[in-house]
Amino acid sequence: MSSVAMTMTNPALPGDPVRIYIGVTATLNISLSNNTGSDIEFNRDSSLEIFFPFYFKAMQLQQMKISNISQDGWVASYNSVNVSLVLRRSGDVGTWPANRRMNFSIDNVNSAAAPNSGSVQINLQNMSGSDIPFQLSSALALVAQQQPGNLELQDMLS
Repeated sequence: MSSVAMTMTNPALPGDPVRIYIGVTATLNISLSNNTGSDIEFNRDSSLEIFFPFYFKAMQLQQMKISNISQDGWVASYNSVNVSLVLRRSGDVGTWPANRRMNFSIDNVNSAAAPNSGSVQINLQNMSGSDIPFQLSSALALVAQQQPGNLELQDMLS
């Protein structure tokens, strides 16, 4: 069954799973693909609510910024109640055509927590169409920066 697919990358640190270094500011590029086979309709209440793993504090989420939104009519904000980032439809109704992508970046991604893993989760809300999932997720690992002279395990196994 076709649906909406999520791809997330850190252009400064390629690889799977997506990784960010502890204490190093990163940008995450997110691409959502409408693979439902039909258009998805947006209304004035449509939104994408983005949740980060527990190793991000509220203050760190407040400093993140959503940029490079590929579709017009969206406004980014921080939701202090849910401790999340939100892309909310700002204009009238709109259409996300079948087989097209919606892309955006999240800048100023930074955590000083201990190494850990989790997922970035995106809830799709108030959209009309077929096979629209309630949520999407992608793994995000928080890792220690490689020390000079030490090889990455991933590189050794390649």
